[in-house]
Amino acid sequence: MEYRDDLKAADKFAVQEAIVFDRDDSGRSRITGGMENKMRNALLERIITAWSYEERAGVPVPSRHVAKAGCIGEVMDIDDYNTLAEKVEPLLTKMRWTAPNPPSSAA
Repeated sequence: MEYRDDLKAADKFAVQEAIVFDRDDSGRSRITGGMENKMRNALLERIITAWSYEERAGVPVPSRHVAKAGCIGEVMDIDDYNTLAEKVEPLLTKMRWTAPNPPSSAA
């Protein structure tokens, strides 16, 4: 699998927009346990540039797939997904609302 690690602000916007808070019928806020997965998959949808599943399962990379991140869960073995999740964790950390803000070389 290949992915880009040159993150843009638009990537962060897309990752954070993957989370939708809603209320149940009684007006209580509801947050699902899959929040991290939704954020990670939104990131993966944008940064995966190539993967071997295209040849094996006939599934294009998420950024070019109509199901987008939904195809990740359908084609990736859980061990592969967990390994990928570990690898991109530093990138996902930059996407969070409380992300550290290191000095920019452009400043």
